[in-house]
Amino acid sequence: MKTITKFIAALIVLSATIFSSNAQSMVSGIVKDGVGNVTLPSASIMVKGTATSTITDLNGEYRLPLKAGTYTLVASFIGFTKKELVVVVADKKDVIVNFNLDAESIMGKEVTITAMMLGQKAAISSQLNAAGIVNAVSEKQIQELPDANAGDALGRLPGISLKRSGGEAQNIVLRGLNEKFSSIQLNGVQVPSTDGASRGVDLSMFSLSSLAGIEVTKALTPDMDADAIAGSVNLVTKKASASPKFRIDLGGGYNGIEKNASQYNVALRYERRLLNNLLGVQLSVNSEQRIRSNESYAQGWLIEGKDVPEINDFTLSYTDEKRKRHGASLLLDFDTKDKGTIRLNNFYSHSDRDFVSYSRYYGIKTSDVSYNIEDKERDIETFNNSISGENFIKKLKIKWGASHALTIGNTPFDHIMEFYEGGTTNTGIDVNSIPDQEYYDIIRTGPGSRITPYAFNNYSLSMLKTAYFKPSKSKDRDLVGYVDLERKFTLSQHIDITLKTGVKSRNKIRSNKNDVYRAYYTSMEPYSNSILEDGTIVPADYSNTSFANLKKFGGSVLMTNFIDDPVTSRQIFNGQYELTPMINSDLAREWYNTHKNAVNSDGSDYEYRAHPSGISENYSVREQVNSAYLMATTDFGKMLRVITGVRIESENNSYTAVYAPEVYSMTLFTKDDLRDTTKTYKATYILPSFHIRFKPVEWFDLRLAATKTLARPDFTMRLPTLVIGRGDVNTIYKGYTGLNNTEAWNFDAIASFYKSKYGLFTAGAFYKKLDNVFYTLNGVVISNTDMVKQYELPTGPGIGSYKGMSLTSPVNTNNTTVKGLEFDLQANLTFLPGFLRYLVLRGNYSVIKSTTYIPRFRIDLDKTKIPYVKTPVFYETKETLEGQPSNFGNIALGYDRGGFSARLSVFFQGDYIASVSSNEKLDVMQKGYQKWDLALKQEIKKFNAELMLNISNISNMQEGTYYRYLNMDRGSSISGMLIDGGIRINL
Repeated sequence: MKTITKFIAALIVLSATIFSSNAQSMVSGIVKDGVGNVTLPSASIMVKGTATSTITDLNGEYRLPLKAGTYTLVASFIGFTKKELVVVVADKKDVIVNFNLDAESIMGKEVTITAMMLGQKAAISSQLNAAGIVNAVSEKQIQELPDANAGDALGRLPGISLKRSGGEAQNIVLRGLNEKFSSIQLNGVQVPSTDGASRGVDLSMFSLSSLAGIEVTKALTPDMDADAIAGSVNLVTKKASASPKFRIDLGGGYNGIEKNASQYNVALRYERRLLNNLLGVQLSVNSEQRIRSNESYAQGWLIEGKDVPEINDFTLSYTDEKRKRHGASLLLDFDTKDKGTIRLNNFYSHSDRDFVSYSRYYGIKTSDVSYNIEDKERDIETFNNSISGENFIKKLKIKWGASHALTIGNTPFDHIMEFYEGGTTNTGIDVNSIPDQEYYDIIRTGPGSRITPYAFNNYSLSMLKTAYFKPSKSKDRDLVGYVDLERKFTLSQHIDITLKTGVKSRNKIRSNKNDVYRAYYTSMEPYSNSILEDGTIVPADYSNTSFANLKKFGGSVLMTNFIDDPVTSRQIFNGQYELTPMINSDLAREWYNTHKNAVNSDGSDYEYRAHPSGISENYSVREQVNSAYLMATTDFGKMLRVITGVRIESENNSYTAVYAPEVYSMTLFTKDDLRDTTKTYKATYILPSFHIRFKPVEWFDLRLAATKTLARPDFTMRLPTLVIGRGDVNTIYKGYTGLNNTEAWNFDAIASFYKSKYGLFTAGAFYKKLDNVFYTLNGVVISNTDMVKQYELPTGPGIGSYKGMSLTSPVNTNNTTVKGLEFDLQANLTFLPGFLRYLVLRGNYSVIKSTTYIPRFRIDLDKTKIPYVKTPVFYETKETLEGQPSNFGNIALGYDRGGFSARLSVFFQGDYIASVSSNEKLDVMQKGYQKWDLALKQEIKKFNAELMLNISNISNMQEGTYYRYLNMDRGSSISGMLIDGGIRINL
């Protein structure tokens, strides 16, 4: 803390120097396309013969402070002819200079810049003119492909692979690093985590309708938050346009797996300027419903203790899911007299993910069959409010802001019922009827589906085994304030230096609450009493419910109480399997609603009793991160730019979590067994960075960067949690309050080759060295008193033995490295003859290799001694990172002519490690896949409208996993083809 205090004092001295500036004038204006009168973002404005330059913002506006004098300004934009204008600047008088640029001609022929082509050029300009190493997706590029959400759009960029759920992207993996290593921002304001345990942000909650672009910064500069080792993603909007605009998007869709057309999409956006164009107003609302159902099969394996693995079970599943997204935004921007802007941004997004999942389990080794149903309601809300300004005092540029961001993840209803068929005559699986050799072949080679013909399918004797109710709620609130000061100095005609400094305070308040209630119907019958809100116990009255005449067998509740007559079934996985019977979800929900308050005769026990399985993730966290930085950007003409600086971040955090040293039995658990404990964590980090851009000619630039960044552990890892569950579970979960942040040195190099005639090609390489990477070590068997001391487990009167218990706890490991190559092509094919000149080609390919050391545990058994001697062994294995495919990329081939546009695209990625375990044989791999999409668009200029047809997942790809050990298949799922059509009207 003393270090950052001294640093802030130095900033105050520097700020005073920056403030002492001479009188100046502001040259400002707008750069537009001379034909379409469209503003050009990321256009370059340069003072001829000097190193002084700037670029336009998303609205095509620029500001350039200059002393009194006569200058020649040069405006340029990719694919347009440069334009020069002479401007005379008087002392303390502002000047407006607007540019209208004409499209370049190729071989003497005029080139028509289509909207899609303009979107490509805007993205290229943003990348080439950025201070650091940046990839961008422009607004037009977002709209040209059938992407369901912001995550899908990001998957079109080099270095980004995807984690998917329900047929759409959920998280990104940037440069081989999981989502927890990236920062997700909305207009520069960090979006709080959407998950109850991790720091990842679910990008499927963001609709694309209100975004003006997405920027991905892969090498951070000192003025950016440092907790983004992989990189920073910024979802951006722009100011309201000068002329009123009203856009209407209407669409519907068809889901192939459900053969259902109940999808819809409605988005409205209105913008205009008021008060003599000083005030801009943008209002947008959107509502959509997408079917995200899937069908799957899964195979379980017996691995531990087996010389040859055996298939243990086979499961068929179908999930009926609809996702609804609703959102609204109100953006206000006010142009101030100093040629600055004050912006007020307000965003709201609500995502509903309600589903019912049906599954049938075949226990091959146990000869059992069970039927499960899960009915779940999940909603995520995010609020993002900020006020920010960019203002000027003489030569000083001041950027300031304050923001409030809140994400709420709520699962108010999550009910699971398990029904068991087995243990009586003609139930379960008739193992005796399977020939010995065939049974041996099934369990050794699979597939597990070969066991299904031997099931009795006597579900009339299936009985209710267990039911769970698992509500949860998480909140993540960020309060942020910052001030940045920036001033440019002209040292000579060809040397400019820009000094920038700033401070920031970020406060996070985070909480998570899980409750689990379980009814054990194998050891009890449903209770016949209910408890009222005032505590009165009364006989339960089921006479007006579907369970008035409850069917039982030997005291157990039969599944036939929850099945329709006639029985409903579903053919799944392209008709390969039949899922039958389908449990009635309304009856399953009614069961919970009528039994949730059921108790025994004296009220001492609930039918749905409290269960401690989720309490290790109950917590509250307060994180305070204060930061300050110094940064200098030096331009040596057009050829060389050097950025140097340092950032200091100091954090002071408080963690409160559950302390339960003795939970004697999961079946006899009460909340009185728990109490809370609080711990703190403090640390300060000095993070230097260095960037260089070398541009010897117009068509080439080389960028190099060396930066130090960090990542903070998932919220549950650093908690002072201790849950010791004895009896039927025999497990220990212990958080590690001393867990360190991951620190990384990042080295980047990227070369860009651009010719307007051909397009842009970039080739880049990166290397990252990470220390203190955090993992969870599980399956540690407590074998002796030394291990009890090692993990600081409580001992003393009333505390039982830990011997033989299995412990889970986070750890840090060192010497993780990630290196990769990225190639990106955005081709301009207008130079080709005939119809070929209307083709559009985009593509990228990434190759990534990583090395990390996974913490493991095993028990070595010495059979030479009697009794056998067991020795606990901690060790590490050299692996690749979780979530990181070794190669991935995408290609989009398009055709643009007149008002018609078509895009055929494919996204592909290889296999990667999905999860690791203490036992190497249980490491799970995610299968690679290819996803093909087609997008068609036709402009109807007479009505200012566009017709769109999108076909997503044409090939009906499969997503699945397998054990890396012997490539044992764990199963796959399919989500089906999606067809969306719609119309956009611009008024």
